[in-house]
Amino acid sequence: ELQAFTADSVSRGISSCDKLTQLYNSFNIVATTCLATDHAAIVNRTFDWCIIDEASQALLPSVIHPILCSKKFILVGDPAQLPPVVQNVDARKLGLSASLFDQLHSASATLDLNIQYRMNQTIADLANHLTYKGALKCANAEVAERRLELELEPAVWPWLGKCLGPDPAVSVIFLDRKSTRLNSSHAR
Repeated sequence: ELQAFTADSVSRGISSCDKLTQLYNSFNIVATTCLATDHAAIVNRTFDWCIIDEASQALLPSVIHPILCSKKFILVGDPAQLPPVVQNVDARKLGLSASLFDQLHSASATLDLNIQYRMNQTIADLANHLTYKGALKCANAEVAERRLELELEPAVWPWLGKCLGPDPAVSVIFLDRKSTRLNSSHAR
């Protein structure tokens, strides 16, 4: 559904940089990666808002340009999930592995959103136990009781049939993969 709105599709037939800039300036919303905000068609544009998703994983230098190209910005992320990947030991020691989101969170300049719509209560309980100290809440009963409904051959994947069965209390199971026998025709 989004194919018609990609950069390749909307710029088809554009023959000059000026026309490309004019085209991009006609859009109220531009979605891009942080690193692509230096694209010639938008590099000199100031946006009302910049929203950076997965900001707790974004390297600090990668978010500087997008937020400087906007009047206001929102960073969306989760400090309890993956940090930026920085392989160089010296760069980590110098602080590159701390995202802007992490720095703002450490300074109590972020807002925790604890209402979730993605997982049922059993999975949320596990996440609360392991990470969120009980703060994560299901949005409503429908979310709390949500289950995947899949028809499976129990003989092929018995543990999967159990996990995806009708009992919401079994939404999370732990497997000893050494002792779990898999049918070789279905194992990948």
